[in-house]
Amino acid sequence: MKCKPLMTANLCRSLFDGIRDVNTHHQAGPATWDISRRRKLTRCFCCCIYIILGVTILFSPQQVFGQKSPPPPKTVYPTAMVNLRSAPGPEQPRVRIAHPGSPLKVLSQQEEWYQVELEDGVVAWVYKGIVSETPPLTVKLALVDSKLKDRENELAETKQRLQAHLALNQRLGKDLGQKKIELEALIRQNSELKEAQELRRVYIGVGLLLLGWLLGLFTSLFRRRAK
Repeated sequence: MKCKPLMTANLCRSLFDGIRDVNTHHQAGPATWDISRRRKLTRCFCCCIYIILGVTILFSPQQVFGQKSPPPPKTVYPTAMVNLRSAPGPEQPRVRIAHPGSPLKVLSQQEEWYQVELEDGVVAWVYKGIVSETPPLTVKLALVDSKLKDRENELAETKQRLQAHLALNQRLGKDLGQKKIELEALIRQNSELKEAQELRRVYIGVGLLLLGWLLGLFTSLFRRRAK
């Protein structure tokens, strides 16, 4: 940050030198002014741009170079029964009592005091020395128990879905067995119908043969009688 005033001073000095040179050439005569006018104006214009950039960097360094993001909020846990105050200080009125292991979300810090938010949204202050960032064993056990219960619930749901699939498979198996029986019965009926048709054709053929033989016999008898 120390180099910024020095850079701005150099830019200002360059601007003043450019203006002084322009005035000097202008006083020297119109011929000298016509030759160096464009060059000097260009130099002055560039110096103005540099000065504007330098002032912008000086007065807004956080916007130019970036601003550090605040640290993410952390959670602390009381190591014993603690009093939550309305403001930082042991003489401030008590807002609530926090039990050991209850999570407190840290919002800000003022010296040795944390501004915390409870699970129900209440905001209070707690002394830094009676809280810990490491969750106690009871909290860890509660987390493990909750995860275990979640796994047991998932296992129970999986078992229920498995039983439903098994029942569906059994029902489908029974339906398939019935369909197989019905298919076999249809196959038998079809074969019986085919056999009946074959027998009918045989009977019709034999009947036609007998009818022809009888017609031939009667015809021969009529011929003999006629003679």
